[in-house]
Amino acid sequence: MLSLILLFVPLVAGFVIWLSPSNFSKRIAFGAAVVEMLLGVAAYFYAFSQQPQLLKFSIDWVAQLGIKFSLNADGISMVMLLLTTFLVPFIVLASSKYNYEKANVFYALIFFMQCGMVGVFMAQDAFLFYVFCRSKVSR
Repeated sequence: MLSLILLFVPLVAGFVIWLSPSNFSKRIAFGAAVVEMLLGVAAYFYAFSQQPQLLKFSIDWVAQLGIKFSLNADGISMVMLLLTTFLVPFIVLASSKYNYEKANVFYALIFFMQCGMVGVFMAQDAFLFYVFCRSKVSR
């Protein structure tokens, strides 16, 4: 269940930041990034403790094709997930010294990107991995 929370916190934060006024978006972005970082640290400790089942989430998505919405983090994917959650607060801090015309859109896109990266690192199904990889490709 924690993996689902790790996936949806940046997604929800991205929509909240996108709909917020531009002058508040920096504060909301930094707060959401810190919350996601703390969740990433908690996930790291759960992954290598006696309760790794808290990171597993799986439901049937397209049952006729055997496609599941399956998330888990272990081994190298946990390290990459932790790196992603640690870097986003620093990205928000480093970019906060600049004034953007549409700061809310800029910070929202950072969180949508983080959601895609977290999904890539936790995907346990090839189709889900493809969906998250494709979500980050620019057109």
